[in-house]
Amino acid sequence: CDTRFQASPRIANELINRRQLSTASVVAVKKIITSLLDGPTRRGLGFAGNGPEVTIFHAVFEATSWHRKMQPEFQLMAPGPKCGLRPAWTAIQKFLDSSLHEPRSLSVLWDRLAQPPYGIRAGLAPLLIWGALIQRLSECCLYERGTYVPNWSAELYDRFLRAPDEFHIRCLAGTRLPEVLVDLSAALPTPANGHAS
Repeated sequence: CDTRFQASPRIANELINRRQLSTASVVAVKKIITSLLDGPTRRGLGFAGNGPEVTIFHAVFEATSWHRKMQPEFQLMAPGPKCGLRPAWTAIQKFLDSSLHEPRSLSVLWDRLAQPPYGIRAGLAPLLIWGALIQRLSECCLYERGTYVPNWSAELYDRFLRAPDEFHIRCLAGTRLPEVLVDLSAALPTPANGHAS
């Protein structure tokens, strides 16, 4: 089993490393998403106490050095080279890079992470995906059912959990998003019913 899933991240947190999250863990992950979108500049995202959002964030982001201090603030950076998360993070980055010329379905990425050599469970995979997206927020265009979504939120993340096949991503490294939005609006086919949502 270890050989088949040799690139599986070793996340020491039973709240997130599951096939299905508890209600409390889902709420905790949404808090993490909201705080990351607000800006990952504070240690521990400013969380206090020992709630599930604290332990999940520590296991996934802090213990892996994905979230660490780069003077003068904390930032999302590449996980440590000796960290078990690095192979999966690299796979996500390669997928995002491959969306330069046309949008790609995030459900394909989710499925890929579930397969060998990663074997990432359904409770953890979407947090890894969205963490990587937020890390590259300034260069990523997200689409829901073919419509560009300029404002990301925990509610959008929740819809992604329910229907990942309705979400596509296009990342344009080194390109200013306002300069390409007109082109991107035509990148996906118009829904058959003619409605944007």
